[in-house]
Amino acid sequence: MGTMSIIYTTFPNQEKADHILNNLIEHKLAACGNVWSSSSKYMWNGAFMQEGEYCAFIKTLPDFLDKCIAEIKAMHPYDVPCILHWQANGNEAYIAWMETVLST
Repeated sequence: MGTMSIIYTTFPNQEKADHILNNLIEHKLAACGNVWSSSSKYMWNGAFMQEGEYCAFIKTLPDFLDKCIAEIKAMHPYDVPCILHWQANGNEAYIAWMETVLST
């Protein structure tokens, strides 16, 4: 087993999620990602909010984590984006594929 980093973040729409994820992949900061729609509920400026958002799992290697997060922050449209990350174990073939993708 090898180690990878997973980043979770949300976006206001599919287009913004795709744009940022595509940028991360094209600049070899992330190997891949998944985007899906969700219903979000939260408090903002004292008001209860409920709206549709798009969530993303972004998969990268630990060496690229800080740069990947910095790029997400720089491009993200929210004043206070949710950017969570953690380390995960992955099967050796998948980690090897990620290393190949991010090193070429």
